[in-house]
Amino acid sequence: MNRPKDPPLISGTQFMAIIVLTIAIFMIIDFGRRTTTAYYVSQAEEQLEADIQAELAKREKLLKRRDEVSKDEYVEQWAREQAHWVRSGDRPFILVESSASQGQGSAEQPTPSEAASPNVPNWYHWWKLFFDMEPWKL
Repeated sequence: MNRPKDPPLISGTQFMAIIVLTIAIFMIIDFGRRTTTAYYVSQAEEQLEADIQAELAKREKLLKRRDEVSKDEYVEQWAREQAHWVRSGDRPFILVESSASQGQGSAEQPTPSEAASPNVPNWYHWWKLFFDMEPWKL
C-alpha cells in the first residue's frame, strides 16, 4: 500500500534559479530607477549652481552700483543733470522759443483753411504731424 512518490513539478535547482532571477530583475529595475533619479538630481544641482553664480554676479554688480551712487560726486551730478537742481549762487536759465522762431522751423503748420478742407485726407494731417514732411518727399 505504499504508493510510489510522484516527482516534484520543479526541482530544487529550478526553484532556486527562479528566486535568484526574480531578485536580479528587481535589483536591475531598482538600479535603473536610482540611476535616473541621480541623473535628475545632478541636472538640478548644475542648474542651481548656475543660478547661484548668476546671482553672485548680480550681487557684485549691485554692490558696485551702491558704492558708486553713495559718493557725493554722483549725487551732485544726478541732482544737476536729472533732477535739474541748482546750487545757491548758480544762475539757471530756461530757453524759450519765440513765436517768430517757431514759424521758421522745418515743419510747416497747416493753415486753418487747409485743415478744414474736405479735399485733404485725414491721413495727410497725421503724416505731417509725425514726419514733418510731405509724403511725396520721401
